[in-house]
Amino acid sequence: MTILVPIMMFGWIPAVISLFTLLHPRRAIVVAFIFAWLFLPNASYDLPGFPDYTKMTATVFGVLIGIALFDAGRLASFRFRLYDLPVLVFCASPIVTSSLNGLGLYDGASATLSNVTTWGVPYSIGRLYFSDLDDLRDLAIGIFIGGIIYVPLCLWEIRMSPGLHQAVYGFRTRQFLMGMRYGGYRPSVFLWSYIPVVHWLAMSTVVGFWLWIGGHTRRLFGIHMIVPLALLLLTLFLCKTFVAAVLVPLGFCLAILSTRLHTPFLFVVLTIVIMTYMTVRASGLWSGQQLVTLSAIVDDARAGSLQVRLDNETLMAQRALERPLFGWGGWNRSRLLDEEGRYATLTDGRWIIVLGNQGLIGLLAFAGLFAVPLFRFSRNHRGAIWAQPAFAPAGAIASIVLLTFLNNLPNSTMNPIFALAAGGIVAATVSGSTRTG
Repeated sequence: MTILVPIMMFGWIPAVISLFTLLHPRRAIVVAFIFAWLFLPNASYDLPGFPDYTKMTATVFGVLIGIALFDAGRLASFRFRLYDLPVLVFCASPIVTSSLNGLGLYDGASATLSNVTTWGVPYSIGRLYFSDLDDLRDLAIGIFIGGIIYVPLCLWEIRMSPGLHQAVYGFRTRQFLMGMRYGGYRPSVFLWSYIPVVHWLAMSTVVGFWLWIGGHTRRLFGIHMIVPLALLLLTLFLCKTFVAAVLVPLGFCLAILSTRLHTPFLFVVLTIVIMTYMTVRASGLWSGQQLVTLSAIVDDARAGSLQVRLDNETLMAQRALERPLFGWGGWNRSRLLDEEGRYATLTDGRWIIVLGNQGLIGLLAFAGLFAVPLFRFSRNHRGAIWAQPAFAPAGAIASIVLLTFLNNLPNSTMNPIFALAAGGIVAATVSGSTRTG
């Protein structure tokens, strides 16, 4: 570990505060979250009585201080609304879980504080600063530019092997072989593995496509949007990840159908499908075998991987329902052990992790973190507005919230930037000259 790690980690809070002296608070927030996520080291410091000090907790603290110093009136204007209830329950339920499992108040408070910094505060900041269509434009453009910036770094690692994090910060974040597939490399750059990298590139691609197909942005920095979109798609193809092959085309379909048909119908349907999947899998009503059969048509290896995930989901769900309401708590207590005391299950999907740790109450709140903003956004914005160029950034942000919700079925994509996005769309209103049709 190089000296650059503590410099970046502990120097980031004053750096974030300084952004508020240079930029509008909303843009300072966008830059702070995106830069931290993409470039700060994946280091963690154990601070007694506080959540682990990571790049995102540092960002949250820095942003809160910046808002308090330079935009205190906005902070004081925050009011709790009924649609914020899922976030409140998700953040607070670990206290009940820890109490019921005999883990103590300290354990519950620590888990709650971790949820607050990862989900609660970013969501609330999104509510405050991205609450209309004009505000969401800054977030959409920031995410798209963040994807473009990552392209050359990803291409470097695809060619040379994942090593930028070790070269800059002096340590690896994952085993080397986990970054290989089909004889090539998959980039991790400055994230913990290739999974969040692929997810970030996919979401950036979907945002860029929305901006282009919706007529909002034809050129970026004088370059036609086709060029950066083509580079993003090429990079995703070289990442050789099945998830991107699902998320990106689905995001494109959301953009084309919603803008052409002038309806959020597909958003509502997919949200219901995701929630139905969690319901029938958690209850054991559906084995998911049909998904394996469909996957085998494309790739037998992917079908085998999916079968392993589904088998582990089934075991984890059975274990979780031994403590159905509030779960087992942390410390991997929701995982099964074999006869030798080793973990016998894998935990991939965030939804099954939440079910095991926080029970059905936690899972319902977790689903509400995504579903409530999506349903509310779809209800509040109907008709011809979906075809208007000014609406494209909002449609893009709603799309990546939905796709992140979907991606949390097979993977764990805990990125506070998408909590910002969820907070934005749940409160989003029509602004400027844009009106519903």
